[in-house]
Amino acid sequence: MKISAVSIAIILCMSCTNSDSAKEDNTVIQQPAANKEASSDTKIKLEVKTYPNDSTIKGWGYDIYADGALYIHQPHIPAVPGNKGFQSAQKAEAAGNFAVYKIRNNIMPPTISVAELDSLGLIK
Repeated sequence: MKISAVSIAIILCMSCTNSDSAKEDNTVIQQPAANKEASSDTKIKLEVKTYPNDSTIKGWGYDIYADGALYIHQPHIPAVPGNKGFQSAQKAEAAGNFAVYKIRNNIMPPTISVAELDSLGLIK
């Protein structure tokens, strides 16, 4: 198999930038309960559920479920310093749906950058 220099550079850049943010982030990503083979016949059902945070983290967060099992727990806005939730359930859901888009398109881990959040209109 032939791998281009561009592919290697992209992989190295992604691994460098994502490892530091994952250490500081409280996001929980678990493997789906059922380890399914990827094929055109089987698709894991991914569902986004929003929730209001408690008084320690104000605002809204989201969970992503894979076939009914918790896959990602995101109580605050990803990539933004501090523990601040989204301003509304709609913004939290939009961010969750963007993460689902990344999962469906094999963009793993499905991290969301500040620039992506800004372009989606999810932060000021």
